[in-house]
Amino acid sequence: MSRPTGALDLAFSENQSTSRELSADSRSKILLEMEQTNERHGLINSQLYGRDAFEQQHESMNYWDAMIFVSSWLVGQWVFGGYEAHVRPTKRLAKFVLLGVVFFSIHQLAGRQWFYGLLALMAVGMSVLHVYWFQYRHGIHWRTAQPRERYLRLIGKLK
Repeated sequence: MSRPTGALDLAFSENQSTSRELSADSRSKILLEMEQTNERHGLINSQLYGRDAFEQQHESMNYWDAMIFVSSWLVGQWVFGGYEAHVRPTKRLAKFVLLGVVFFSIHQLAGRQWFYGLLALMAVGMSVLHVYWFQYRHGIHWRTAQPRERYLRLIGKLK
């Protein structure tokens, strides 16, 4: 069984010796083959090929980012679920899908920092809404949305 010819095999076959320096032509062939191999496999090494910070931060979303998004959504539903008790489950699911599309689009277009920044901004905004606006300003419990009639009147669902 023969080995596939790689960049190092090319260099050794041209020079017939490991002790001599590679010629400029051999080095350029090696570098070209390595670059083409890395591009084919999507494994461009940022240190060797000098990818800038913009390209590094716009990498594709990994499972960790998606898990944090879904986990934060589930925690929010568990903590503040009383506020959406009157909403149909299909509407809640549609809201989750829409927010997922927005967040993942921001992750792809603006980068991971903007993704986490928006996630943190929404968490702070939800906390301010529930603790200050509902609890302090209107006397509605920050977590359970009680008294329910006052909450529904405030959001316009009850006249």
